[in-house]
Amino acid sequence: MSDNRLSRAGYFAVLTWIIAAVVASAVAIATEPRVGDVWALIVFTIGAALAQLFLVYASPRLGYDISLAFVFASVVVLPPPSIVLVSVLMFLPIWGRAKFQWYMPMFNMANYALPALVAKLIVAQGPVTGLAGAGRMALATVVFTLLNHAALAVIVRLARGETLRQSRLFSWTHLSLDTLVLCSGAAIALLWNDEPIASVFAMLPLILIARALQIPRLEQESWTDPKTDLYNARFFWDRGDDLVRRGKGTTALAMLDLDYLREVNNAHGHLAGDSVITHVGRVIRGRARATDLAARFGGEEFAILMPSTTLADAAVVAERMREAIAKSAIETEGVRLNVTISIGVASGHETLEDLIRHADRALYRAKEQGRNRVVTAGGELPHDFGTERTGRAASSVRYPA
Repeated sequence: MSDNRLSRAGYFAVLTWIIAAVVASAVAIATEPRVGDVWALIVFTIGAALAQLFLVYASPRLGYDISLAFVFASVVVLPPPSIVLVSVLMFLPIWGRAKFQWYMPMFNMANYALPALVAKLIVAQGPVTGLAGAGRMALATVVFTLLNHAALAVIVRLARGETLRQSRLFSWTHLSLDTLVLCSGAAIALLWNDEPIASVFAMLPLILIARALQIPRLEQESWTDPKTDLYNARFFWDRGDDLVRRGKGTTALAMLDLDYLREVNNAHGHLAGDSVITHVGRVIRGRARATDLAARFGGEEFAILMPSTTLADAAVVAERMREAIAKSAIETEGVRLNVTISIGVASGHETLEDLIRHADRALYRAKEQGRNRVVTAGGELPHDFGTERTGRAASSVRYPA
């Protein structure tokens, strides 16, 4: 769980999960008050803590946690009190380094301890040897993963407003990779039970897994604009051209250009201008649909390609984008800024180059008409476009390009 402001419901959900973990830990410790193999406790705690310090991010918001292997190894080898200790102590180094809000590491501790204790109940039903033991460990890895992801999905929903699909926490890739890392923990535990030094051979492949998981992140960085987390122009041309050529139905394109960004730079400095670009990129990411291809096209210009979208529907999306940007405020360099954006929209079955040309013409018309408006390159606008509340002329104008 990363740093996000929580709503009241979010705090309640976090506290509920923490309390549930504390209660389960207290019951487990009271039932079996022993530490077990001290060396295993030390090794698994250090391994999990190091893995947390080098968490693998496959995307800006999606991370893969190699420390799961050491947590599950403790599930198989250690009694409940030591499992709780591993789940708690592993987060102390990263907490000290990152200075998170108190509730974030506390939630993470709870979201490891509670699923780990449930997994221990499954594993402890018999010996870990033989086919039955392997089956119990396999079931325990699945249960651990589902509990861990379900709790995190609730918090992500309350903190970021993301759906399950947007968070990707229940995507097949994320679920399967976490489960496989847990299985690596089972291999570490089995080797530890037989010969502790031999378990090193099961730990070393985790380094290779961590390096391999960084590849998607490195690939994404090559096609992502660092200021906005939108796609960059190169990726937009490559993917966009393919979407237009293979698209079914009408493809629409919106070209967006910030109004008077040069004046912002001159009056408040380029850092303020960068903050404006970052803010607008965030608004575009939040308003773009899952099927849209949104990119920073260059400088203060953005592009949104909308497959299977009519001109009228694209104009609605663009108008909502324009309105959201106009109504939002940006706190930067000690000042409060309000910015606007002009948008040109085109649609049709042309090539991407043709769509950009028509949308650009509409964008220029939007600038000529007074900025802070949506102009289409032809066709009819939605009937509900009207005059702005400020009393100025209608914010959206049709102008044939």
